[in-house]
Amino acid sequence: VIARVQSPHARAAQLSLLAMWLMKKGERKMAVELMDETKKLINTQPENQEEINTLLVVARAYAAVDPPRAFELIEPVVDQANEMISAAALLDKFGSGQGLFRKGEMVLHPSFMMANTMFAQYGRELGAMARADFGRTKLVADKFQRNEVRMMARLLIAQSILSDHTGTVEEGDPGMDFGITLG
Repeated sequence: VIARVQSPHARAAQLSLLAMWLMKKGERKMAVELMDETKKLINTQPENQEEINTLLVVARAYAAVDPPRAFELIEPVVDQANEMISAAALLDKFGSGQGLFRKGEMVLHPSFMMANTMFAQYGRELGAMARADFGRTKLVADKFQRNEVRMMARLLIAQSILSDHTGTVEEGDPGMDFGITLG
């Protein structure tokens, strides 16, 4: 069924979900093979939002199946995210942006992390990866150049680890909203 999916992005997402399911069933070898096939479908240097979204989905699956490979995918994208955040700050400075910045500071609205924004997606994926390798995930989060983004990534990492212990917060749950506004 997945082979009939036309879009390579949608196919990669479906294969990633299947690999995570296989991993839960204890089929690690098959899951790794499937993820290797999945990686061939994505651009590891994304050129648009759809490619970023797909890469993040694949990285999440790799976090469950083969964590070192997840970090190989995510680390270069953080550098790209820093460039995009800097560009967004510059556009806002000249009145051409989307209002993400006020007086040079990024404004994190209460629903920021629940929004389907690029920045929120990076944070959620880092939170998921923290379960696989906390120390390396923290190092990746520390690569964010803006204090606001670095702090939010750290909060999501902590929340991810804590939710594993409490069992109270699930992805997409309104409980993920920290209610933080900076700036």
